[in-house]
Amino acid sequence: MLGGIALMNIGLFTASMQTIDNGIDPNLHGLSWWADALVYTLLHEKGWVLFSMMFGVGFAVMRQQARTHGSRFVRVWMRRAAVLLLIGLIHAVLIWPGDILTSYAMAAVLLLLLARNLSAKHTAILGACLMAMPLTIVLLSAADAWAHGTTALPHAAAAARHQAAEVAALAHGTYGQATAERLSYLLGTFRERLQFLPLILGSALMGVALYDVGAFSRPEQHRRLWKRILTGGLGAGLGITAVSLMIDASPNFTGPTVEAHDYMASILQLLGSLPLAMAYAALVMLASLTERGGRWLRHLAPMGRLALTNYLVQSLIATTLFYGYGFGLWGEVSRFGQVAIALLVFAMQVRWSRWYVERFRYGPAEWLWRWGTYGVRPAFRGSPTAAEADGNGTRGSKPEMAQISAISH
Repeated sequence: MLGGIALMNIGLFTASMQTIDNGIDPNLHGLSWWADALVYTLLHEKGWVLFSMMFGVGFAVMRQQARTHGSRFVRVWMRRAAVLLLIGLIHAVLIWPGDILTSYAMAAVLLLLLARNLSAKHTAILGACLMAMPLTIVLLSAADAWAHGTTALPHAAAAARHQAAEVAALAHGTYGQATAERLSYLLGTFRERLQFLPLILGSALMGVALYDVGAFSRPEQHRRLWKRILTGGLGAGLGITAVSLMIDASPNFTGPTVEAHDYMASILQLLGSLPLAMAYAALVMLASLTERGGRWLRHLAPMGRLALTNYLVQSLIATTLFYGYGFGLWGEVSRFGQVAIALLVFAMQVRWSRWYVERFRYGPAEWLWRWGTYGVRPAFRGSPTAAEADGNGTRGSKPEMAQISAISH
């Protein structure tokens, strides 16, 4: 998952955040076009779905452990959400405006209120409804605009004006100017973050439901369920994505106006990403049941234990490379070159993570997160014992944590 996030986000480190929903760049050619097309088709909008699912799994693990040991779950979970919010704000303001951790922190409170005592069945139903309702509303809105030949987003002109100031600050400005721009973006997109919460929360609830039925901790007993998710997710996800590409493979949200077909294509691309991300999760879980797949996932598992640290490090590396206060490579690297950099960073993180977990119990960010969550400073050096936490700061048995860490890529 972290590899997919690196490939998806790398283009946003060297372009305006206003382009986040743009499709395949029609001005690209050759390898760069193929790189852009594959990332947009297979990875765009999928990473946050998987991250949200695993966030829900972390919730379910902590809730189960609290019930088993009779500990106070509500207070611990709220502290966990508060620390995550602090980390997310630091990331969003001081490193990269595309942070999603703040959204997870807000979703954590709602997750506690909605899913604390629900059965797996009701959790899954609620998750599906939370994802379906906002998507249905925006899909109907896009269809109405398209049918009447109107412009879908008339306020796009204001976004275009903001884009020039953003590029000036991030691509050419000092660290202080870039920080001011990041803070402005965080405050200016607060409404959009709130509107996005139902999708994050819905995905997290699906992760809770799957964990509660044992699909993550006992995948061998739920092989049929994962196969259904794989086939159904691939069929629905690729089918909806194909329709989106046929409507418009290059929706553009940075011009003075945004046409209705751009809006429709983008919404369908998002809609197709949900089942496709679920299929990716199923593919990983089914692979873990094979000898070769299990061997590869064990090789990658250390990176999953350091998921939060590696996510933040990816942002540090990319902003240092592309921003004006770093090496200033903004706009200088081809799309294919961006993908190559993302793959190189991922490969380096895989090797670094394996070296690191042999010597330290937690990643730096995970260590701080756990300290803030439980109020007790954990040991830092040495290999973790079988009963200790995974990289998300949740306590659980070693077999369960191995499965969860494997999918966190």
